[in-house]
Amino acid sequence: MKLEPRHIVGYLPHKLMVHHIERNINGYIAVSKDYFRDYCEQYWTADSVLFNIEKYKPLLRPLSSLYTEIDGMVGIVELAKMLSGTVLVDKIDGCCTNLSYFKCTFEDGFEELIINENCEGWYRSYFDKNQPSTGRNVINQFEVFQYLFSHHFDVFGLIDKGLAIDKTKIK
Repeated sequence: MKLEPRHIVGYLPHKLMVHHIERNINGYIAVSKDYFRDYCEQYWTADSVLFNIEKYKPLLRPLSSLYTEIDGMVGIVELAKMLSGTVLVDKIDGCCTNLSYFKCTFEDGFEELIINENCEGWYRSYFDKNQPSTGRNVINQFEVFQYLFSHHFDVFGLIDKGLAIDKTKIK
């Protein structure tokens, strides 16, 4: 697999930082709205002096960073609010140490406790059709991806494939 424009296009409006492999330098890819389409078509697919995508690796955060506080917010909590329609999600202590407990408060004042093992992907299990639910729908998919792209989370697994650099491991 090789890095393609489709892997990084979602990050471009959000100051994507890249590493030039041959020169060992970091910099930003800046693309204006008017120039965006032509830029993608002309320079990403051609072996161009201006921009050959194969010579760069984006600097991204692994999805495991969703559980870490970044800029005063914990990503998984922000995603849970978007996906569930909640106005407040609190991680609370429970009786079992191997389980994670979340108290979700919805706009209508309804509160629900969500319990998940190892704090992994709990909002997915919350909306799994095999799980009991309140009948609420998954909403705000666009906002979720905008959040992931704007905070440079590795949506496509590029770090594990060697096509991106883990932003959390560089100084």
